[in-house]
Amino acid sequence: MTNRPPPPLYGSASTSANHADRSHLDTLATVHIVAGILFILISCLPLLFILSGSALLAGGVAIAVDEAARNMPPGSGDPAILAILPTIFGGFFATLIVVGLLFNVAIGVGIIISGRFLRQHRHYIFSFVVACLLCTSVPLGTILGIFTIVVLSRDSVKRLYGQTF
Repeated sequence: MTNRPPPPLYGSASTSANHADRSHLDTLATVHIVAGILFILISCLPLLFILSGSALLAGGVAIAVDEAARNMPPGSGDPAILAILPTIFGGFFATLIVVGLLFNVAIGVGIIISGRFLRQHRHYIFSFVVACLLCTSVPLGTILGIFTIVVLSRDSVKRLYGQTF
């Protein structure tokens, strides 16, 4: 007869692991939601540059036309053409800023949605991909992304999600 340790009580080991996994996922969900909101707010800071640049550009075009008209030799062309160049460049950079802002807001919304999915234990792949994308946001996003990947990589968490791989 061999001395075997008694079997664990029904569900005790898996219940404590399950509780810890749920607790970790809830904590990660909260941090994801807060990080997503902060990501969106910080992404909106370039709007200040667009507003101030637009105000300067609107007043600067009129001044540039007057200055060009005074300094151009007679018969050398239309001074308004020289004043349009800053407007074109300003519009180009404003468009780049708006596109970047929309991209960052979309990422922030994705982080918030991932937080909700972590709390609901749904859409494992989506949360995993968002965690990988978070790793590119140095330094805080990297830390959050790595912690999320570590928690999502556990077999017990995969079982919570109903994943079989």
